[in-house]
Amino acid sequence: GALSNLVGGDQEIWLQVIKRLVPARFVDMNQKAFLAGRDAGRD
Repeated sequence: GALSNLVGGDQEIWLQVIKRLVPARFVDMNQKAFLAGRDAGRD
């Protein structure tokens, strides 16, 4: 998530990529971790 601030791109696209690449049972956890990292990386 934090790196996505440097790489750029729309947050929704990142979340869609996670949904497509991560096994279904881990999607929610990974999306939450991504968002937390993205927020932390902005500080």
